Amino acid sequence: MMKQTTLAVLAAIIAAASLWSPLTGEVARAAAMKPDTFTELAFQDTSHLPTRLIAKKPVVVTFQITNHENAPWSYAYRTIISEGGVARTLTSGSVGVPDGQAAVIPVMLTAAKPGQDLIFTVELQASQQSISFKAKS
Repeated sequence: MMKQTTLAVLAAIIAAASLWSPLTGEVARAAAMKPDTFTELAFQDTSHLPTRLIAKKPVVVTFQITNHENAPWSYAYRTIISEGGVARTLTSGSVGVPDGQAAVIPVMLTAAKPGQDLIFTVELQASQQSISFKAKS
């Protein structure tokens, strides 16, 4: 009887070990995976983005670049205003952002003429990301 119990326990241990081995491999692979890396591009205070601009009266809009690349990163950006279908670059530059940090960049918008549909766009040049909003003048 003791011999049968010992064999049963031994068989149970071997069966558990064979199940455990693939699980430990999955856990090891999951632990070795690198976390997702990405960049956030957003307007600050989106509830207060202008919907109407007065011609020749500047308005400041700020956008934020947040680095989740797991390393310091340099971002080249460009801001564009399209007014009545004609686009022009307002600003361009670059900013270095430490991992896990954000850079806040203000931009001064000015409508050239009244009665125009406007689109303001921010582009991150290397990542092909962009954000925009529409307004009227």
